Amino acid sequence: LVLTGDIVRQATPESWQQVDKEISRLPYPVYFVKGNHDVSPGTDELFQNKFGGTFYSIAKGPALLIVLDVQKQWGIVPPDQVRFLEDQLISHPQQNQVFVFFHELLWTSERPEYRGIHHNYTSYHGHFRSNYWEDLHPLLLRYPEKRFYLITGDVAGNPGTIPAFYEERGPVTFIATGMGEINDENFLKVDVSAERV
Repeated sequence: LVLTGDIVRQATPESWQQVDKEISRLPYPVYFVKGNHDVSPGTDELFQNKFGGTFYSIAKGPALLIVLDVQKQWGIVPPDQVRFLEDQLISHPQQNQVFVFFHELLWTSERPEYRGIHHNYTSYHGHFRSNYWEDLHPLLLRYPEKRFYLITGDVAGNPGTIPAFYEERGPVTFIATGMGEINDENFLKVDVSAERV
């Protein structure tokens, strides 16, 4: 299970203890992506203890899961994480189904075709700046043998937002899912094999 951010409403020790209590009953591993509601001095330490850092990767069969932290400079994937992403792609040549998780819909930044896509951040703050199209997308296109699924969670958190998003652009598929405030809140179940997702 991958929780794509805003795991808690307020990142207090008590909130994280409640999360641990609830996920301890699950019969499978649970991974966290840091959202804006998860930011606090103690969150980085929690991620460090659980996953080795606020950005990390997991290889599982034909899939490579890469979690990025876009909360350090909001909407920006920092240079160290861009390098980390590239290092993971190079060091896992056998994993051709690559899932990249981060909280916000970075690909909608400053793109006219996405102006009508209202996710949680844009519903409160309007448009934002991101380095997705300059730094991440060209990097992904350098690996034509891989399929990429960028999965975010920053939708459905207030009544003015969309419940989900899906778009294929060549080898890159953009997906957003979320819960919180609307009737169509949702989660994804993804089946992965070497041939298809």
